[in-house]
Amino acid sequence: MDNLKNTEKNDFPVADSKSSTSLKGTTQATDASDKLPESNVKSEIKSADEKKESSHLKKWKKRMRFQPKNVTLDPEKHEYYKDLLPDPKDDTFELPRAVPVAEYVEEAKKEVKAMLAAVKQHSGSKTALQTLPKHMRRRAASHNVKRLPIRLRELASQQMIPPSESSKTGEKVCRRKRRKKLALQNEYAKRAGNQGWLETHLWHSKRFHMTENSDKHYQHWSHRVSIYPNDKSFRACYRAVAKHCLIQDISYFHCVELTGSQINVKNMFKNMIQQHEHSSVFDDGVLSGKIEAEVMMCDLTCDKVICPVRILWQPKLEDNQDTISKHVVWCWIHPAPYKEATKVLEQLSTTHGVSTSDRTGDFNRFRFTGPKSSVTLMSTLQLIKVGEDLTSQNSAEHLSAKLSSWINENKDEVKKQQLDFSLTMLECHRCNFHKTHKQLTTRVCHGAVMSVLVNDPRLTLPLQKTKPTLKSTLSQEPSLLDASEVDDHEKSLEELPLSPKWKSEILEEVALSRLPDHVTSTRKNEAKFTLGEEKTKKLDSLATPVPVLLIRRSGIASHLKKPGFEGVAGGTEVTEGRSVHAGPPEDFGSGWDLILPKKWGTAFWIPFVYHRARAGGIRESEHSHLECKTPFFPRDFPDTGAGRKWWEAEMETNLKRHYSKPPAKRVNFSVMATPFPFSPDWDHIFLPLDGERESSLNVGSSPPLKQPVESKSELVLTENQNFATSFSTVTRKRSATSSDHDVIPSKKSKDSDITAMAVLRNKEKVATLRRLLSAGDFASAISLLESLTPPTLVCVQISPINRGTPSARAMLCAPSSDDFVELRREFEDLNGEGLKSCTGPVEPKHWDPYRKERKLATEQAKKRRKQKKKDEHAPLQSTNQKPHKFNVLPIRPIIGFVTSGDFLFSYASGGGVGFIAVDHLVSLLREQVTNNWLMQEFAKSAKPPIALMRLIDSTQYRFVSLHPTS
Repeated sequence: MDNLKNTEKNDFPVADSKSSTSLKGTTQATDASDKLPESNVKSEIKSADEKKESSHLKKWKKRMRFQPKNVTLDPEKHEYYKDLLPDPKDDTFELPRAVPVAEYVEEAKKEVKAMLAAVKQHSGSKTALQTLPKHMRRRAASHNVKRLPIRLRELASQQMIPPSESSKTGEKVCRRKRRKKLALQNEYAKRAGNQGWLETHLWHSKRFHMTENSDKHYQHWSHRVSIYPNDKSFRACYRAVAKHCLIQDISYFHCVELTGSQINVKNMFKNMIQQHEHSSVFDDGVLSGKIEAEVMMCDLTCDKVICPVRILWQPKLEDNQDTISKHVVWCWIHPAPYKEATKVLEQLSTTHGVSTSDRTGDFNRFRFTGPKSSVTLMSTLQLIKVGEDLTSQNSAEHLSAKLSSWINENKDEVKKQQLDFSLTMLECHRCNFHKTHKQLTTRVCHGAVMSVLVNDPRLTLPLQKTKPTLKSTLSQEPSLLDASEVDDHEKSLEELPLSPKWKSEILEEVALSRLPDHVTSTRKNEAKFTLGEEKTKKLDSLATPVPVLLIRRSGIASHLKKPGFEGVAGGTEVTEGRSVHAGPPEDFGSGWDLILPKKWGTAFWIPFVYHRARAGGIRESEHSHLECKTPFFPRDFPDTGAGRKWWEAEMETNLKRHYSKPPAKRVNFSVMATPFPFSPDWDHIFLPLDGERESSLNVGSSPPLKQPVESKSELVLTENQNFATSFSTVTRKRSATSSDHDVIPSKKSKDSDITAMAVLRNKEKVATLRRLLSAGDFASAISLLESLTPPTLVCVQISPINRGTPSARAMLCAPSSDDFVELRREFEDLNGEGLKSCTGPVEPKHWDPYRKERKLATEQAKKRRKQKKKDEHAPLQSTNQKPHKFNVLPIRPIIGFVTSGDFLFSYASGGGVGFIAVDHLVSLLREQVTNNWLMQEFAKSAKPPIALMRLIDSTQYRFVSLHPTS
């Protein structure tokens, strides 16, 4: 027991095979030196082996010097150790000499196998070389497995297998291939949703800004359409329109097919077209299918205009008695008013016994604009060979059997159409570029229709973009220069443009006969390595005839002859000496429309782009019309439902943009006296110039303001009863006292005003009015205007006399007599420089009636923020609505608005399109008739009446001239 008390606490037992363990509390371990063999330590002479053995002995004793000799066990653990004994009755037992490892490993064989497999298996993103330490890595080990340790060679050899072979053996596929859909067309159709995609949508979406579903300007179009390209500004596209070729995909236009007898269809058109346009629709050329007509479609009463419509009749042969009673007409309608137009067509079709069907998805329509559009079409559209029988020449399964039989039956007609196509394109191109033909007008009229059968343009697709030239095009077809064929061409112009496109069963087969792009590319590459006739045969086996229609478009402003540059039809010369900045020529914006079958859109689009046709969007069409100062649908058609929706969306966009800025960073339209800064208010210009205009402006917001507007000034307009003769009595008075008044609703409903409003669209009357104003015959022009039934708007071209660039929503105001006096003084002081150096008046700043209201709104906002901090769950109080009209009128009365305007490259100055009320235009003419000096100046420069224009964010008035247009 004494030994047990002296045992250190840190000692631990060391058991020997001959030792025994006692459970009575004490176990003695023999000394380590007893287990060693006996040696004579005290001997003086030792051999070499003994010295070596003694050194090992010393080292072993040194390691074992801290081992305990006695072990003391806790009495509480006696029972635990007692249970471990083989016989609980015996207190002592002999320790085993070795542990039987094999028995335990046999029991855990499965666990050991799983552990070894986990060790051998490679996990993680590291390669075999990366698992080694950095000091063991070698560059040669990346391609030589023997440079690695043996344990990693098998793993490295597996990682060196190429990805193409590893994918075949079930290896992991890359992320790009996993994300790529197998059925792309189904995926695209799913992504399109309700907004339909054109066939060229994917090409445009990578290069253009596209319309969004949330944009209210285009949400009624039912298509995603390209707006403008990403790479260049409008200047490059204008250069393409003026000197080269611009291509646009207008396949979003809806095509409605009318089927019925000619008499029923004509009666149907009489009920939806105004009287003055009957001659253009029922012309012999239009009824025979030679010309495509463009008219304005109206409602059932012919009072409300809906939209412009293009009408194309199917050509019929006189000797075909079976089809005389049944005629087919295609109507191309803009997508914005499509629902409104189809309702009218369905009502009229049931009344007149005409069937209607939607053919929108059956065609693609491309628009080519520019002087090089003809040569671009010639170089891209390769004519098919009709010398041999197509059914026997090509036994390919992709060919349309019905189309091939139609070609074999009408070989002579197809040859005439091909000759007509080639020589017509040649004539149109020479009239634009060749000096000997530049001053002559072409015989191809506006809307002329040509039918032609062309080959798949992918077969002649160049490797890189090439610029089409007339010389290279004529080298491919030298027969175009024969004089004998030119005489035949003059006769072919009178023949009907028969085409298989009018047969739906042929169009379906043509759509299915289109070969995939990869098949065409593969066979073209195979044909490169063959020579002679074999190469021609291989390319001919890919030939696929496609029926197309070409429709001629003359210049946008060709129907408006400018004073001093009028030409006579029939090829007479035009007056020379024309200035470069005198505006666009008559053929500006001329070109062709190409109608293709469905599923052939991209097959034709990409070859046109490779022939240097610049692609454009909606913005390019809008600017092309603006360069000619002609209205663009639907922006410049305020009397239509589509135009009204456009300006409602424009007002919402401008309102959101304006109030997104803080009050100190946005224009104060009350101080600037701009009552309608977000969209034109056409009802306002029809009101008489009295208190009615003020009451109409009290409609400040929608819904009306809860707090009354407390203003310190009121604008009072007083005038004589005979205001029609003079604007001089318009004055401005300020009220000395402030008055609180409630918001007064408008006296006239919005729908009734828009329904009653009309725009002068009779082209004959507009041409007569334009001629009278240019000649200075204001008396006859006034009588013509007074014959119109009010309320009527007149579309005018706006040209600044001195400076200024018109923009949308700008105001057209009537100048007072004082303005004419100041104008005459400046005109006489400028040493005969004319009206171009005269400046306009300036609008004085006005009192802001909303100033106190904004201050009150700021205080309420502070209170709401404090209340929100106190109670986060408290409901928010309604705030004052933001007004879209301002209760301040300018000094000079508003007589019209500008709907579109910008800087025009063809004029090197600003220009735009606007509308003015007929009554105010008459008053404007009568006021200027009294100024003799102004009439004399008009006679010299052929200037029409002048008015004042002011931008919404400026107080400076600019004198502008007004030219009526349609």
